[in-house]
Amino acid sequence: MHRLTKRFGQVTAVSGLTFESAPGVVTGFLGPNGAGKTTTMRVILGLIAPSSGSARIGGRRYAELPHPAGTVGAVLDHAGFHPARTGRDHLRVYARMGGYPDSRVTEVLDLAGATAYADRRARGLSTGMRQRLKLATALLGDPAVLLLDEPANGLDPAGIAWLRGLLRELAGQAGLERLFLSLTATGGDPR
Repeated sequence: MHRLTKRFGQVTAVSGLTFESAPGVVTGFLGPNGAGKTTTMRVILGLIAPSSGSARIGGRRYAELPHPAGTVGAVLDHAGFHPARTGRDHLRVYARMGGYPDSRVTEVLDLAGATAYADRRARGLSTGMRQRLKLATALLGDPAVLLLDEPANGLDPAGIAWLRGLLRELAGQAGLERLFLSLTATGGDPR
């Protein structure tokens, strides 16, 4: 990330952000709502263009990656599911688009702790259940880079403890080079 700035009209969401992420290190974006955490992730993923500066993954913009879905897995807070589709069907669609076998769907459902409700329609799932399915979707391509926007949203205390354990496990895996998290600061001024 080099001197990244993103403006929406007169509002500057991100101003001159520069950082480098080292392999094997968890990089966290911590700040209050509206601090630019999600905007930064959306720029990294090429979903929105920066006003100035650049965001690169392994020296390349997301759009230049040879196999983006296999390189970067992402959970953005706004990602959704078709209400009539089951979690498993949702994952199968993404698996087919990425060229991954159905067996990978079963693996990531298990890894994300979502197997028990994978065959329920999305409209009947809690926020925490949907969050786990989003994580399973991000893990489909066994990515080297994970971007997780507010990954604990909707999880109960047991789910948050599970997530911490999973993130520690993932951060320690040889194949995962970088893990980015955004977290909302609560309980006072984060400065």
